[in-house]
Amino acid sequence: MEQYNKYNNMLLFLIRHARSETLKNHWQTPNSKLGKLGKQQAKILSQRSRFSKLDTIFTSKWERSRKTAEILSDNLKIETETLDYIHEREQLPQMYGAARESRISKDYVKEYYANYGNLDWKFKNKEESVRDVLTRAKKLSNFLRKNYKGKRIMVVSHDVFIRCFISMVMLGDNYSDKTMARAISSLTINHTGISLLTHSSQKKSWKVNYINDYSHFKLLRT
Repeated sequence: MEQYNKYNNMLLFLIRHARSETLKNHWQTPNSKLGKLGKQQAKILSQRSRFSKLDTIFTSKWERSRKTAEILSDNLKIETETLDYIHEREQLPQMYGAARESRISKDYVKEYYANYGNLDWKFKNKEESVRDVLTRAKKLSNFLRKNYKGKRIMVVSHDVFIRCFISMVMLGDNYSDKTMARAISSLTINHTGISLLTHSSQKKSWKVNYINDYSHFKLLRT
């Protein structure tokens, strides 16, 4: 990693929160807590040597992300700050905690696939669209580029937000909706999956070094 700081580049570790404890066959909520496995995942993640020189940890305000960051912060002895715009895509409130077999859930899934690839789709027109998440992802990019030049940053967030962030920095500002939708849907981000991006102050651009490294999961199976 030292080669990047030689050029005063920023290192950004994007981390998806650890696995939450959710009622079987129900949708998660912003308040879903970490389960036993999730707490183990976060603890093992905090032992990765690549995080030994972090400057700051930012976390979503949602419970599963905040608790993951708290475990990382306690073990790494690094301050954590909450950013209120790096949470998961906001759904219709009635969806949170709803049974997967409920009528509203079935209607949601049907509409979701019917509008697959539409960046502006909102279920019942009352939730966030993917384009809204992309706007929040760009806000994070601007914030980090302005304030954390040459720093080592960790951001603990969520699946869709991370996929939107990575897709956004790869495609830039000139993209078709179809291309962006394809890029976002092509990515997989596992719980506590690590993605590393660097930002060059000289080139004023992001570089994706790797996506969704979850080799530390092996430690849970041994």
